[in-house]
Amino acid sequence: MKSKIILISIALLLMALTGYALTGCAGKGTESAETFPDRSVADSSSNSDIQSSNTQSPDTSGADAPGADTATPDPITHGPDEQPSDALIRVDTEGLVEVRIEDGKAELIFMLDRWEKLYDISCIYNAIETENAEFLKEGPFEVRSSSGKRISDVCVGKVEAVNNRYYGFDELTAILLLDDGTLEYFPLYPFPLQGLDDWAYCGWGELPWLSDIVSLSYEPDGEGIGEMTIFAQNKNGLRYDVRTLCRLLDVFVCDWVFEAGPPFDGDVLCAFLTLEENGSMWLSKGFLYSGECLAFYEGRYSVSLTGITPILRFKLWDGWDGPDPNTQPKLTGEYRLTAGADAMTLSLSDGQPLFYNEDDSPVTTYPFWADYSTQFGPLARLEGGKPADSQHYEDSLLSMNDTSIAFGFADETGSRLIITCYDTGDGPSFDADPNQFTLAVGPYGELVPVSYSGWQDGTGQNDYRDAAYNFDNLPGFVFTAERGRLSPDKTYLFTSQGRFTDALITLNPPASGVDKRSQMGLKTEDYIYTVKGRGVRWSELLTVTDEGGQIGLFLFEREGDDMLFSIVYLYGPDTLFWDSPAEYSDWSTWRIDMGDEPGDFEPLFMARLDSRLVLALTWGAPEGELVVILYEVNGKFVEEDDYIYSRYWSPP
Repeated sequence: MKSKIILISIALLLMALTGYALTGCAGKGTESAETFPDRSVADSSSNSDIQSSNTQSPDTSGADAPGADTATPDPITHGPDEQPSDALIRVDTEGLVEVRIEDGKAELIFMLDRWEKLYDISCIYNAIETENAEFLKEGPFEVRSSSGKRISDVCVGKVEAVNNRYYGFDELTAILLLDDGTLEYFPLYPFPLQGLDDWAYCGWGELPWLSDIVSLSYEPDGEGIGEMTIFAQNKNGLRYDVRTLCRLLDVFVCDWVFEAGPPFDGDVLCAFLTLEENGSMWLSKGFLYSGECLAFYEGRYSVSLTGITPILRFKLWDGWDGPDPNTQPKLTGEYRLTAGADAMTLSLSDGQPLFYNEDDSPVTTYPFWADYSTQFGPLARLEGGKPADSQHYEDSLLSMNDTSIAFGFADETGSRLIITCYDTGDGPSFDADPNQFTLAVGPYGELVPVSYSGWQDGTGQNDYRDAAYNFDNLPGFVFTAERGRLSPDKTYLFTSQGRFTDALITLNPPASGVDKRSQMGLKTEDYIYTVKGRGVRWSELLTVTDEGGQIGLFLFEREGDDMLFSIVYLYGPDTLFWDSPAEYSDWSTWRIDMGDEPGDFEPLFMARLDSRLVLALTWGAPEGELVVILYEVNGKFVEEDDYIYSRYWSPP
């Protein structure tokens, strides 16, 4: 079927280049589907053996003129059981085409005198000086379904949203009702090209998501007004507008690609979508040319066709290991679906967006283009396996190239904050507007409203230590706590109220007065030993979430020069690890002057963004502090591989 579409597209292009004319439209809303008793409109031959489904003939008087407007007719509905005879005859309102159906087979005839009277077909042929006027044929021509199924009925009319327009008039749209209650679509024009007329009037493919159809009607999309369209009615009385579906004939035989932004470093971040007839759906996010896959989802979808615009609803789970309907979906949504030639647009109606804008607002419109090669689709991206552990997660809000966030620290009094920034000669090297920051997120996710106070030049006493004692000597943007008190000399994330702060998970410090290295418990250490296959030297409880989860630090036994510690999140059956292997050093295995100890970890915040956990920790040592951002990817924590934030405070 795809090859037929390509060939007919070539044929149409040849028509346009050589001047072959196609069928026309007398104006918006000027016709309806109806039938005629005989072929006297086109010729005087007798057709007494063919029964009609309507007794009214079109007006063929001299009042007609090319493009003349007529009153919008009453809707005409027809189904396969309306006539007692074995034959059905269907004719469009302008009398341009007659289709005869008998015993599951169909043929069509072009009423050339009507084409001449309304659209001056011969004049068009004379204008292009063609020597192949015999191509302008009346017929009859065979009509077939692409699937070979028997034809029960047909509806013919001009549907503005579907038809192509040539030489001042539109082609006709034909919808075939097949004996199993499905529909097929094909365009109609009176020029079967030489060598192609054996299939030119074959259905282009089955309209998706429609079944049990019993009748068709051609009528306005409003209450007696509006654009003309074809409606299909099923056995339960539900009616469907076929306009969008005619543009989605290939929805199941191609993949769909949405480009999330302009090219960056020679590649484009995209969403890749595949829909199957059985309701299966796959979605991946990744880069167009490199093939790198950042996220992969699998699940089910359904389509509601009761309105003018179809609605696509889906539930998707992490697809790497197969969806588990017994767990919470990772991605759910409800999107309006519209379509054009080789294009499909999803517009967010409810649920989760696929992407967010730089200002943290959801992307609401997703224009997809059709990929018939299927080389870019989500399933093709599985060939490279799961994403590498070192990759940057595409939904990161916490990368240093994201100007919607920044990091700083508090002074000794707990009343002020600073984002340090040095003037390199061209002004401060800071791209964000400091006035946008209205919240500071501190240890264990504490939220403190802040306001921007202004720029601080710093002093000659600056020793370049990012520490509270040096606060007044540092150059940077200074903020004041509006309510509450900041934790002195602690690191803070600057942001504003929005998706990120709404997604924060409440964290609780370990019990005070109790050794943190005794709070994880031997039972938990035994479990970690079983999972990792390595003895635990000691463990330390970092925080407990309001959801009942625990975050801990586990230092494992030394194996030769191989050292390992892990940050672990434990919540019910879920266990997420971030492993940090290193080579043994008696001076600085992981951090300078820390020997074979990892250093000091403290949770900064935890959030659930797009159903994925994000954990931020400060990692302190004698020479300074780092901020570590961990993302949940494929059942483990993955470190943000972009440079985030660090403070240097080694004594001068």
